[in-house]
Amino acid sequence: MELDKNCSKCTQKSTCQSVYEAMGKHKGPSVALKVIVVFLLPILMFISGLVICEYYLKIENKNIKTAISALLSAVLAFIYILIAKAVIARQSKKKDVCQKEIKEN
Repeated sequence: MELDKNCSKCTQKSTCQSVYEAMGKHKGPSVALKVIVVFLLPILMFISGLVICEYYLKIENKNIKTAISALLSAVLAFIYILIAKAVIARQSKKKDVCQKEIKEN
């Protein structure tokens, strides 16, 4: 109901629906795997790094232990991001080359 009230006041309500229909019919590649690799896995890497560092570091001072764990986990997540970026870039280049070869033939 709330959406209908907003749409009735909109000056572009006739074109809005066609835009959303066109976006829904778009036949592009799925980005779900890339979203997981780029957003979810670095967070999981950071959290798992924190857990592992907190468990294995034998430092009595909890503030220093937490700071070192956070730093090491951030470095681990950053390294993962660099590796993931390189892998995704390499895969997209391979796809571009394959698509060019298909278009030429």
